[in-house]
Amino acid sequence: AQNLATQKTYLGKLDWNISGDHRLSVTYRQVQGVNPVFQFFGGTNTSFSNFWYDARRKTDSYTAQFFSNWSPDFRTEASFTTTKYDGTAKNHGPPFPQVFIQGLTVARNADGAIFQNGTVDLGTYNVQQQNVLQTKTRNGTFSGEYSLGNHTLVAGIDYQRTEIADEFINNAYGSYTFPTLASWLAGTGASKTQTVLAPGKTAQDAFGDFTLTTLGVYVADIWKPTSRLSLSAGLRFDAPYIPQGPTSIPTAPTYSESAFRSAFGIDSTTTNDGNATFSPRVGFNYKLTSDRQT
Repeated sequence: AQNLATQKTYLGKLDWNISGDHRLSVTYRQVQGVNPVFQFFGGTNTSFSNFWYDARRKTDSYTAQFFSNWSPDFRTEASFTTTKYDGTAKNHGPPFPQVFIQGLTVARNADGAIFQNGTVDLGTYNVQQQNVLQTKTRNGTFSGEYSLGNHTLVAGIDYQRTEIADEFINNAYGSYTFPTLASWLAGTGASKTQTVLAPGKTAQDAFGDFTLTTLGVYVADIWKPTSRLSLSAGLRFDAPYIPQGPTSIPTAPTYSESAFRSAFGIDSTTTNDGNATFSPRVGFNYKLTSDRQT
């Protein structure tokens, strides 16, 4: 196997000058990346190839922008972007529990030193046994600017919707640790760790699958009292919306919803749904007189 990370980028863009006052721009971009991970390979550890995985990333993005000058004083800009991301790793072997065989006598390749605590790792790395990460995001914006004397009035609205699929269960197939080679050959004496679903729950309840929508509106005034000084003031309003939150924690001997509330003071199903915010903004820019360049 090669320790070679790769990335490929594909880009396409179309600009259309519809008229002297209107322009349309459409862009497509795809990025594919692969980074091989040789988990627990080195030192006194060695791992079989079915224990390795490829950390993969793939992004597909489409963007459309429309620019318009309706008059010498009024102009608008509209844009829409949709992006799909897949960060799901690819395992090098078929699904299998994680297996550690410890207590092995090993020789280090670098200097031939002998160790009595070597470990061989095989199967599917416990973190990658059930691990899917995918998102789909849509962004839409519309803004306008109107020049009125030495003032520029700005207003706009933006919309973002993100669909998240985070399907992760640690030790979904289990993990076995054998203290010696003899115990591995005999199939006895291993310690086992495996995620067990709570009574009445399914794997879907453990997944972080949800949708987040945010709507924002803003207004601002940019004032240039002099050719060097500009002052700005504005207000922005943002409102998040989550139609469905996580399920509550079931009651079990070692955990419960009431224990979570006692520890953290909130329900485990709490989200930021409906927590609207107002953000005032002020600022200034001043151009200094100088012939020096940096």
